[in-house]
Amino acid sequence: MTHDISVQAPSDRAAAMLAAPNTNAAGLDRALRRLLDGAGLSFVAGTEGWASVPYALDRSRDVVLFWTSNRQATYWADAVAAEPQVYDVGLGRLLHEILPMLADHGCLVGLDWSDDPADPVMEPTVLADRIWQRRNLTFLDAVIETNTIWMLHDAAGPAIVRSQRWEDRHSLPVWSSREAAQAAATTGFAGKTPLGVTLAAFDERYMPYLEKRGFALAPSPIDGAAVTEMSPGEFLDMAATILDARDDAPDAEPRIAMAG
Repeated sequence: MTHDISVQAPSDRAAAMLAAPNTNAAGLDRALRRLLDGAGLSFVAGTEGWASVPYALDRSRDVVLFWTSNRQATYWADAVAAEPQVYDVGLGRLLHEILPMLADHGCLVGLDWSDDPADPVMEPTVLADRIWQRRNLTFLDAVIETNTIWMLHDAAGPAIVRSQRWEDRHSLPVWSSREAAQAAATTGFAGKTPLGVTLAAFDERYMPYLEKRGFALAPSPIDGAAVTEMSPGEFLDMAATILDARDDAPDAEPRIAMAG
């Protein structure tokens, strides 16, 4: 469903909730966990457009409000919009369409909005970047835990798709479990079957191939969500970050061998 980006004039209650700049780390971390667990956000639209409140430092900018559950959005709907309707948006559309649109219009994003001044408020590009980091770190943490990365494969080789992040490039879709890869095989990769390889084997056999051809990696790809793709260098840097953190942890396990 398409909505006009025009923002909703706030109700008397919402008008008191002037949005201040805030990337409250704890609140953002909780919101990101809920966002990724639910694979999307909810927002409210009323008779005059998307629900928003003014930005405290620049009244010419609006903070468009989102919630990580439909129930929360419904609770606040009457406070932030006239004749409100609550809509859900998936992660792919959020990353590919809505956040870029809000950035083009100079809007900010408010997550899990309430009357608490600690609620996270940020640029749409910052939220997109945090989603990219959190989703890919979670993916890498899972594959490092199992020492296995999954692809879809047939006699011709692994499944390759056109990159959604870079023009004239392709990506290798990868998953953190056999079950996730198998689920993807039934929705768009006919004839392909899951193939799991150790991280050392992936590093030795596939990374040079990707780098030579200029291919990217697409962890647990979402249609339209180009921002989740990684270059081979980004993949290795993120993997090194996780491995370094594990090395510093008490009772650390031996490091998985990966080039860098």
